[in-house]
Amino acid sequence: MLRVVTFSSLFPNSVRPTHGIFVAERLRHLCQQSAVAAEVVAPVPWFPWAGERFGRYGEFARVGTSEQHGGFTVHYPRHLVIPKFGMTTQPALMVRGTWRCVADVVQRQGAKLIDAHYLYPDGVAAAAIAQRLGLPYVLTARGSDVNQIGEFPACRQMMLRAIAGAALTITVSEALRRRLLDWGVAADRVVTIRNGIDRDKFSPQDQRAARTELGIEPDARLLLSVGKLDTNKGHHLVIESLLQLPDTQLCIAGDGPARADLLAQVERLRLGDRVRLLGAVPHAKLAKYYGAANALVLAAEREGLPNVVLESLACGTPVVATRVGGIPEIMLRAEQGELLSERSADAIAAAVRAVRARNPPREEVAASVQDYDWQRTSEQLVQAMKAVVSRAGRL
Repeated sequence: MLRVVTFSSLFPNSVRPTHGIFVAERLRHLCQQSAVAAEVVAPVPWFPWAGERFGRYGEFARVGTSEQHGGFTVHYPRHLVIPKFGMTTQPALMVRGTWRCVADVVQRQGAKLIDAHYLYPDGVAAAAIAQRLGLPYVLTARGSDVNQIGEFPACRQMMLRAIAGAALTITVSEALRRRLLDWGVAADRVVTIRNGIDRDKFSPQDQRAARTELGIEPDARLLLSVGKLDTNKGHHLVIESLLQLPDTQLCIAGDGPARADLLAQVERLRLGDRVRLLGAVPHAKLAKYYGAANALVLAAEREGLPNVVLESLACGTPVVATRVGGIPEIMLRAEQGELLSERSADAIAAAVRAVRARNPPREEVAASVQDYDWQRTSEQLVQAMKAVVSRAGRL
């Protein structure tokens, strides 16, 4: 049995059950399908007051110190965060607040490896902790850590030092791997291992039955937009595109800082009868919305390899998406939908009309991603992890 500590601030908790669900899903499948046992350390920013008026900082304060989630014991040690002005201090502050928790888990569990997700600040902090404990570590780059935070030279240099000390760095798309190579990372130090699809949750279903369950009109033209409510995800562009798509409705699944702005936009454009902001939707229920929709629209500015695209396609729902990150690596067939010619409301409307005219059979759409399998992903991961531990002389 290979025992690991997974280290990531992107991990669900009872207050934010969908936060970092993609990390939890990969770990769940890895442990179910391989001889791997994991305990999770998920750092949480320290904040003294738990009231709802403090927004997401109040949510941080309501998270417990540890809990069971998805079959894992998850610890939530606190670390100090200095908003806006303390970006370059974040890794050191995270180390200070979390390393004792990691050390305790390692000692009690007998862990041989630290499995860290998101390069900054998590990966940089995990590197320092692993080196202090004398353990090998594996990093996973997921998207905005490279594409956004990597634009800051000081942060990029810290990530490069963490990568240099890592036994292996994993990227979830080939586009992210190429970006790291452009930074000067040696090709043999970074490998692409894409996420899989949980077909017990995401598969074609009866559209009318899904709509009845969700209270959606059976003959509606329905678009779905999924992701954090911020400008990067482009929900505002999808809303604007409805001005060119009469009789089309839109459901937006997610929560985040742009919620008030999106509600104001809906009111300003007089689209209140056609747009529903659903808030955070449980992962299992999200499949119903994919099944109910005619198309998923992802108008993101930056991405790694978005699970929502894979999940939508697995449900037989075509996708309209920007040509960024690993999305073109997924969408290689006409029946899957449309890649946007530009990131604009006009382009979204044109692409939606093209998908509508093509009307691909849902079974064909789902078949296009049949090779994305968690078992294969887990096999690649455990093989890589065992090789790392063996090289370190810890097997």
